[in-house]
Amino acid sequence: LKPFWFKDRSGASLHLHPRGALSGAAHMSSHHLAEIEEVNDIITHCRHKRHRRTLLREKLVAEFVGTFFLVLTVGVSVVGGGSLAPVAIGLVLSVQIYTFGAVSGGFFNPAVTLAVLLSGRHKISLHHAMLYASAQLIGGILGALSAFAGTGKTFVFDYELTRGWGTSLALEALFTMALCSTVLAAGTSNDAPNQYFGFAIGMTVTGGAMASGGFDQGSFNPAVTLGI
Repeated sequence: LKPFWFKDRSGASLHLHPRGALSGAAHMSSHHLAEIEEVNDIITHCRHKRHRRTLLREKLVAEFVGTFFLVLTVGVSVVGGGSLAPVAIGLVLSVQIYTFGAVSGGFFNPAVTLAVLLSGRHKISLHHAMLYASAQLIGGILGALSAFAGTGKTFVFDYELTRGWGTSLALEALFTMALCSTVLAAGTSNDAPNQYFGFAIGMTVTGGAMASGGFDQGSFNPAVTLGI
């Protein structure tokens, strides 16, 4: 006899013979375990996907905030006319890198983002790089507007044509290359994140701005240039 309640998922009755009952129970257990594992895999996948979306959102906010404060510092320090403006800019950049480096990498610069993308180290994808650059440019614009709102002055740099645009462009390109090289060497190397990468990047900007100050105001950053 086969009890009506003793059925597997396929509807087939199980034998009351001890050996048949044990084999049927084992089949049910393995089938249920497979279903449980499948459900757990689906839950894990959904959580991981949601976690990735959250991380991307956090990265974009970090790049926006860091670029915002960088351009704000550039605007306020340049309008103030102090000789220590490059030092202030480099220090704020270093602080922002140490603050948000663990979140987004602390690029705050479309040129740096492009360099990391082209480095082939798989630190950032093309899609994320485009979103990074957008967040950085928006942060640069709002940082410049905030500097203007706070000081009531623009910080458009006055170039003298007698010094030559060629020299300015060459210095801008060379020190932007130096900045990107520092980021790749110190910020995306095998030992990154380390304790010195933020300081090295900030001091590269400071040194470049001080060295080229007589010919070029030393943006080294398309987001800063757009804000200007």
